[in-house]
Amino acid sequence: GTNDFGRPAVIGDIFTESNGSITPTADTTTLCGGLHAAIQAVYAKCPTAQVVIITPPQKSNGWTKNNAGKFLYEYADAIKDVAKLYGIPVVDQFANCGINPVMSAMKSKYFNSDGTHPQNIYHLLLAQWLYNAIATWVKDPYN
Repeated sequence: GTNDFGRPAVIGDIFTESNGSITPTADTTTLCGGLHAAIQAVYAKCPTAQVVIITPPQKSNGWTKNNAGKFLYEYADAIKDVAKLYGIPVVDQFANCGINPVMSAMKSKYFNSDGTHPQNIYHLLLAQWLYNAIATWVKDPYN
């Protein structure tokens, strides 16, 4: 999502609809199409995999429009919408991690000077947060 925002990639459609049925977007040059392809590839190789999707984190320029006229939250929302189509749980790092580099104190503590790339302390907090968020979704391999 972050690199798609920076590139900027076209978000694309979640699906197309025809005669009452839907088809996931297949255009892999778009964010949605690429995510569909990745999800389908994982399930093709391992149909019982427990997939969890994570949205990108906040970044300093995420609240300004990119060259495609989109905000970073629009990429995060599209990622969540694709996950909904498959019933895949989402860890919404963008909306829920509580760390935002727009705030100068957080930027200096948790991010490199560019406000995009996290420092090690952010990675440690993120690992703990993700573990807590996904622990209830992970399947017990013995059941």
